[in-house]
Amino acid sequence: MINQPVTLTVTLNVPSDFTGRILLYLEKGQLNNNLILRDNDIVSTLAGFSELLIRDGTDARHLTGE
Repeated sequence: MINQPVTLTVTLNVPSDFTGRILLYLEKGQLNNNLILRDNDIVSTLAGFSELLIRDGTDARHLTGE
């Protein structure tokens, strides 16, 4: 797969005075959805989160999602 530079014009549903991070979901080159990220939100890969658990000494088997 060859990555070609692309310019997209998108409309975001955010307040006009918004400053911050936004996660964009693209589907076939078109904006599908967007999510405003809060200051404490972390975006990573599964491998990245696993590395955080290892460095923290947390046993992933104890995570319950509760």
